[in-house]
Amino acid sequence: MGDEYKDTATLIPWAGRLTNSYIRHVQKSALKEIKSLLYDKEILEIGCGSGYWFDYFRRWGAEDVYGIDISGSILGLARTEKVAQASATNLPFGSRAFDVVITVTMLQHLPSKDDLRESLREIKRVLKKGEGRAFLLELSQPHSISLSSPLLSISKSEWGRLFRENGLLLESSHPVDPSVSMFILDQLVYRAAKLIGMGQGGDKGLGQASSSGSKLVSLYYFVKGALSIPSILLMGITRKLCPWLSAHWIYVLRAEVNGT
Repeated sequence: MGDEYKDTATLIPWAGRLTNSYIRHVQKSALKEIKSLLYDKEILEIGCGSGYWFDYFRRWGAEDVYGIDISGSILGLARTEKVAQASATNLPFGSRAFDVVITVTMLQHLPSKDDLRESLREIKRVLKKGEGRAFLLELSQPHSISLSSPLLSISKSEWGRLFRENGLLLESSHPVDPSVSMFILDQLVYRAAKLIGMGQGGDKGLGQASSSGSKLVSLYYFVKGALSIPSILLMGITRKLCPWLSAHWIYVLRAEVNGT
């Protein structure tokens, strides 16, 4: 039970094995592109959950890995004591404590953009100046649905503006999961969900599924699972030719030094 929960709890337990395997695959293949930048670094993962990525970070040469998560119960599954229950808006570490800060689809779940801004300022604070880097793998396509909680609706260009406003300089960005079929599916389901009243205003995109929308969401994940294999097979091509189709991006950032 422990190992199984460790593998699925940070993803979408109700989405099915194929969809979860697809998500893990595209996340891992995208993170591997920046693994050389993790060598000999002290890393903080915000929203680490059960510590799924810790073994990968160590395998890729990290000197040490720490994590925080808002959920104490899921932290209990982590096979390390270097985790703490805390909020991304109030990190329990001193300034300039880490070489690297990483998030994997965590910031998109914050309650509001004000919380996001505070979290970005905290990331800047705990990063070592100069060579310190943040790697944020986050949703950048505001056409998504969620069964558990609403997602922040943020485009790639808005992420860039939020970084600048909160003292983080964008060095590069990398597409995670560009797919023609997934892009079309997300667009269609997004519009259908709005028609049946699953949308909401403000910072959020589509909110928690209502009873009228639950069948739509179930169908969405069924189709997503079916499309996962061809999407994976074509991922290398679409990352090169159609990066703009990517729903998620990895942003490579450094903290501003003396206003530069």
